[in-house]
Parts: sequence; structure tokens; C-alpha cells
Amino acid sequence: YNETEAPADASCLVMEGESVPTSCCLGAGQLLPHDALSGGDTCFVLGPGLVPFSGCVGPDTYGYGENCVGDGAPFMAVDPEECGCSFVIEGSGCYKANDIPGQQWFVFLDG
Repeated sequence: YNETEAPADASCLVMEGESVPTSCCLGAGQLLPHDALSGGDTCFVLGPGLVPFSGCVGPDTYGYGENCVGDGAPFMAVDPEECGCSFVIEGSGCYKANDIPGQQWFVFLDG
């Protein structure tokens, strides 16, 4: 979401990592697949100082981590801990992600 042009609904504005209504993810108008952002790596650089983890964290469980140290990123991390993430979201649903100045970000996990 662009905070000035079309801010997210108040129900979407929670602490990072918290579950939010699916509409928070689908209402953004733009879903970016993991591979489009990461080049296929699980620990990757999204922007200056922004290193997330996105990949399998267990049998049939997908995870997304943020606030990662990511020394040497991009690379294929085995798990979020190898990427140095401070928090990890597991399971399915829509969650609040870290914001980038002027933008509100959400992550939708399916699997």
C-alpha cells in the first residue's frame, strides 16, 4: 500500500508478524511471488538493509522471516536462523510485514 495514495484499512495496521485479515494482502492490488523478489534464494536482499527469508521451514510448512542479518545474502539458507532472522511467520494466511518508508507491506503465505 502507498500510505498517502491508498493507505491500508485500520484492521491491517498491527505489529509486524501479526496475523491480519486476508483483505489486507489481497487489497494491495499487487502480489509479488517469492521468486520474483528473491531470484529463487531463500535469504535475499529486498533493498538497502532489508534482508528477509522465504522458504520451507518444515514438512508442508512455509515460513517467512524478517529483520534478518543475512551476511552474504543472497544465498540458499536452510532455515530462517541461518539467515539471521529475528522473527519468523509460519503457516498460511496474511501477516503484517515490515514497512518501507511511505509503503505498508504484508506477506501472504499459502502452504
